[in-house]
Amino acid sequence: MKKNTLFALTGGVVFLLIVAFVAGVFDRHPSTIDTPEFHFRADAVTRIDLETPRLSLTVEREGDAWRVTRPLVDRAEANTMRGLLSALEALTPEAVVSTNPERYARYGVDSTGKALTVHMDGDETHLVIGKLAPDAQSVYLRYEDDPRVFVARGRPPLSSDLDAWRDKSVLDFGSPSVVRRVRVEKEDKTYEVALEDGAWTLHLDGETAPADSVAVVRWISRFIPLRADGFFDDLDADEVRANALEHLAFTLEDGSTRNLWTKIEGKYLSGVTDDSDVVYRLYGHTRVMIYPSSGSLRKK
Repeated sequence: MKKNTLFALTGGVVFLLIVAFVAGVFDRHPSTIDTPEFHFRADAVTRIDLETPRLSLTVEREGDAWRVTRPLVDRAEANTMRGLLSALEALTPEAVVSTNPERYARYGVDSTGKALTVHMDGDETHLVIGKLAPDAQSVYLRYEDDPRVFVARGRPPLSSDLDAWRDKSVLDFGSPSVVRRVRVEKEDKTYEVALEDGAWTLHLDGETAPADSVAVVRWISRFIPLRADGFFDDLDADEVRANALEHLAFTLEDGSTRNLWTKIEGKYLSGVTDDSDVVYRLYGHTRVMIYPSSGSLRKK
């Protein structure tokens, strides 16, 4: 064999070995031997810490509810937490896909991964959640300080968007039946609707008239719940209250009052309630829904 031919063959083999290494051919074939066992119980989890390149988050259980405590303090979105806890309960490591730390980036379990710490029964479990596996029903992950990469059945929802973790419910009375009176203060008019002797009445300009009970109940139902689009974290709640253009005051059957103040912010409304300093962001088109004309509530 000529020397040039031998060099060419040797070069080809080296090139193929390099390609195979980059492609991960030399990673260990998926194996079910010695996969870790961790069992999350939704009712026993008390705290979750999440670190991603875009978000550092802590959520903690408070009784039957969850609360975001880092990077700010707010109610946590109940559906988000239910989905996460359910996914953690179902998360099951199935195989080892790599033992090579140089392959971490390939599976998204390097510094770009989502570092998760789950607190349960006084113990902590540390995971790094990486990319979706090809079946789109599993994820790659690392467990504690184990250098291996595992594929695990399950897809824990771990958004790097803080708003996805926060409760966007502005007001929620549970049922229209608990509302007894609503005072509406608009730029040009103030009126009230009140439940009196089993029927809704409209109070406007010192006069009382029958209200359309179906229309009133339909309107109140829009607050069960009234959900925001997002948040104005750069606005001060007291300033919004002081400069609000419109105001709603709901009197409930137990005699308590719930308030909503809103102010126009470009194409949005900023909104605050009396039990929180969170400033909610609502789409501008909800203004008509929140503050109907008195005529639309009058009995025809």
